Amino acid sequence: MLIAYRNLVRRAKIIAAGVCLFAACIFFATFFAFLHTPLIAKTPSNEPLHIILPVGSSALQLSDQLFHLKLFTYPREYFLLLATIMRADGRLHAGEYVIEPGMGAVRLLQDITAGRVFWRKLLFVEG
Repeated sequence: MLIAYRNLVRRAKIIAAGVCLFAACIFFATFFAFLHTPLIAKTPSNEPLHIILPVGSSALQLSDQLFHLKLFTYPREYFLLLATIMRADGRLHAGEYVIEPGMGAVRLLQDITAGRVFWRKLLFVEG
């Protein structure tokens, strides 16, 4: 009876390890797909989308802003994980940023951490 119980426990451990391995594979596959999927940044006039990042914003606030604009097809926790991997949370620069069609989350985070803001042209008329 004891041997049968040990075999049952060993099989349960093997099944649990297999389920965990399968879940990890699914997670990494979907995270990899998230990294290579462009953000949905289309406006009705087909122009790039502009976002404004306030001073002192965190990666969580940025992900909430992007999520409410419906730019993600994946969970926003993937964006937070990417920000953590890129160590971007404390290095976000405030400003106005452009999300062009086809732009991915990696490039957006690179632009925001490098401070590549959108520059507006001003024209001062004399007189």
